[in-house]
Amino acid sequence: MARRSNKNEVKANRGESRVHKVSQSLIKRLNPKPNESTRSLARRGELIGLVTLMASIAFLVALVTFDPNDLMIVKTGESNAHHLQNAFGPVGVRIGNTLFGLLGLGAFVFVLAIGAIGFRTLIGRSVVPNIKTIIAVAGASISTLMRTYICCEPFSFRPFGHDPAGYFGTLFARLFIVLFSTFGASLLALTVLLMAVSTLTRRPLVRLAMRALSERGVHAGEVATQQLAKQMGNTRRQWQERRASRVAMKQAEETASEEAEAERQVYAEEAQPLAWSPSTGLHRVTGEHEDPNLAMPDTKPSGS
Repeated sequence: MARRSNKNEVKANRGESRVHKVSQSLIKRLNPKPNESTRSLARRGELIGLVTLMASIAFLVALVTFDPNDLMIVKTGESNAHHLQNAFGPVGVRIGNTLFGLLGLGAFVFVLAIGAIGFRTLIGRSVVPNIKTIIAVAGASISTLMRTYICCEPFSFRPFGHDPAGYFGTLFARLFIVLFSTFGASLLALTVLLMAVSTLTRRPLVRLAMRALSERGVHAGEVATQQLAKQMGNTRRQWQERRASRVAMKQAEETASEEAEAERQVYAEEAQPLAWSPSTGLHRVTGEHEDPNLAMPDTKPSGS
């Protein structure tokens, strides 16, 4: 009996230990503690994001304050921070000249994209792009630069002393213009841009366009209905106002005619001669019921 009780106690202890291990593993899974490697990766990501964000801000300031005249000063070797318009001195001049020379106006988009990546890395939401995303971004950039070159070339527009499309945009645009003419190059650039947008958004552009057109058509129909209802309301209001004005004019005419008739009667009564009689006294003679006994006020009775 003692042996059996000891065996039962051993089994119970083993069961309790297993339950304890399972509960501890569940607690660790539900409340994981960050280890040193995770902390170091997070700290490294914050540092990389901060450096990238600050660099993008510096590049943006260098682009905004870029002056082509500063480049001549830097090339002559007389560069001085007080003589340059760029906020970052000779380094900012070199950075601005390089970015504008390669990308043209697309340098601003490039710097803003770098800043967005740095910000996402700083807050821990950076996602490593795949090869499709990289190709789509490159295609959209090149096609946009080509369209910029085609649109700005007839006007000889050179912002910041550089081509608006930069070196890459000018190179690809001239190449495809030679091969497909200006119209063909424009059509090709537009096609590549639409394909890149479809790849980046991961949505069919035809359905999006049809949905936008349908929503726009519904909105236009609602606007037309509202305008028609408003116009009908205005027409009804104008008709009511005209009717009220006609009724008011008619009432005014009736009132004026009544007043004129009353004035005419008063004037007619005032125009009748006065007569005097012992029975009625002084009154006006109407002419229809003349009394031979009536006389004027200045006449006296014969018996007096």
